[in-house]
This record gives sequence, C-alpha cells and structure tokens, in this order.
Amino acid sequence: MDYLRKLAKAMLILVLIAVAFVIPELLSRVLMPAWAPGEDSASLWEPNIYTGWRQIPSNAANFDPDGWVGSNALGLRDKQLGEKTKPRILFLGDSFTHGFGIKNGERFTAKLQPLLPNYQIINAGVLGFGTLQEFFLLKLYADAIQPDYIVLQMYKNDFIDNLDTKGMHPHPYLDWQNQFALTNYPVPKMPLSQRFFLYLLKDTYFYRQLAGQLFLFSMKLHIEFKPDEIPEPQQKDLIQGMQIALPMIYDLCAKKHISIILFAHDLEPYQQSVVQSLSSAHAVPYYNLDEAFIKATQDIRYRDGRHWNVYGNQLVANYMYPRIVSMTSVAR
Repeated sequence: MDYLRKLAKAMLILVLIAVAFVIPELLSRVLMPAWAPGEDSASLWEPNIYTGWRQIPSNAANFDPDGWVGSNALGLRDKQLGEKTKPRILFLGDSFTHGFGIKNGERFTAKLQPLLPNYQIINAGVLGFGTLQEFFLLKLYADAIQPDYIVLQMYKNDFIDNLDTKGMHPHPYLDWQNQFALTNYPVPKMPLSQRFFLYLLKDTYFYRQLAGQLFLFSMKLHIEFKPDEIPEPQQKDLIQGMQIALPMIYDLCAKKHISIILFAHDLEPYQQSVVQSLSSAHAVPYYNLDEAFIKATQDIRYRDGRHWNVYGNQLVANYMYPRIVSMTSVAR
C-alpha cells in the first residue's frame, strides 16, 4: 500500500507540474494571439559545429519588435555577397556589430557604406560571439568572402565569452580549468535538456514573452544569472584567454594578407592594457571606441541600456570612417 501511495503522490505531482506548465501557454495562445512567434523566428538560429551557432542561411525572422533580421546564404545578417567587384571590408563583432534592436539600415556598417563607395562592406557580427568564435567564423568564411580588410569590434564581455561554457548553443571555448585547452571544437550535439529550453524560448507564446521581458530587465540592471557554486575565472584567467584568442585572429589575417583594425569599447582599464599590448605587438591599429561618444548630445543606448541605438550607431560610423580610410590608404 505504501508503494501505491507513493506512486499516486508522484503521479499527482507530475500532473500538477504539467498543468502549471500547460495552462499559461494555452491561455496565452487563446487570449494573447499577438504573442505568437514570428513566422520564421522559431528557426532564426541553428547550431554550427565550428562557431556554435549562426542564423539559418537565407532566412528572415523577427528577432526584435524594432526590426526584421534577415540572413544571406552564409547565415550573416547582410545581403547576398554577389560577385566580388571591389575590395571588401569585413566587420567582425558581437551583438553591437550585428545590430541588436535596430534595423539593417540603421547599423553603423550601413552608415559607412555610402561613405566608402569604392568598397563592399560586409557585416559578420553575431549575437553572443566572443573573440574565439569570431576567429572560427573568419576561418570558416575567409575563402568564401575574400576580405581585403577586417574591422574587429570588441566589447568587454569578450574576455569572459572566450572562457564561458554558456550560450544559446554549445560553442568553442578555452577551458581555463584545464590549461586553456580548446574545448568543444568541433561542437558536439546540443543536449536534449538545452534543446527543450530553446524550444520554450523560440516556439511558445507565454514562455517566449516571459524570457524576453526577463532578458531586457536583466540587461537594464546589468544582472548576470550565474549559479554561485560554479567557480568563476579570475582576472588573470580572462587575460590569458584573450592573449590566446586575439592573436589567433591577428595571425590568420597576417597569413592571408588581410589588413585589420580593432575598435574596442566599454573595456575595463586592465582589458584596455591587454588589448593595446597585443595589438601593438602585431602592428594592428587599435582605437578606443568610447571616444566616439565624448561629444554625444543625446542618449546613445538602446532601451536595454547597453547596446547602441540609431544615434549611437551614427556616432560609431562617424568615428570609424576616417580611421578605416587611413587603414585602406596605408595598405595600398
């Protein structure tokens, strides 16, 4: 009898959990049809064995209410490359380059294109990427894109992203607890639990909305959800990780005779020192992008309080333009 009571109790708990999970979703589908995922947004991203994730190639999806996000045949948020008829400038970076929360034509890369009519600008920014993933993206697509110049954008969280095991999909990282060994390359298949979690974020009504609001709230307060029991890399680990990852990009560019320039922003003082030292050692021009906003006359941030809004992107384009011209002139 005790066994039957325990079994009945366990089944009751499972039923209650299922009901608690299902009812909010069913009510949302009936009462809040506006919460429906966009036609293609459920499949905006896909796993990639080399970089961790990318956009579905040649796809369009509504990632954010403020703009549509489309991808070309390579899975980059840009138009199709077409035949190479002029020198190409490839922009590498994370969500700042990708253009979080703004339309394609509002990004700083779009602002730069008419200023540089003799060059084809290609935006290869990807949400959530760190420097190590940007290296693997460049390695993967360098021959297909054939860039003559690279503009690398760096944000302060690139230091932790190089070592972090988290992300929207499993991805390559440097295992700081194992002598910075390259791990997850090629990337293994995503665990079932993580695939279910992504299903909730992408394909549901209620939980997709809930996650989106929690994300924006955490971004505004600069909250990072990290379990206390997981050890965190120290500053020396972050430095060593960047000392491995950034030269990988620089060395690949040198090997392929690609000129590169680095724009970094929001870095801590020690991060600036590390990046500046590495760039100097590889004869790569380095600029502090924070200088672009010194004379800003209005807010430069998107509503999450972190990414650049349209005005911020315009200031970035204004700052980058003469420095990119200088790079291309020297390289000739």
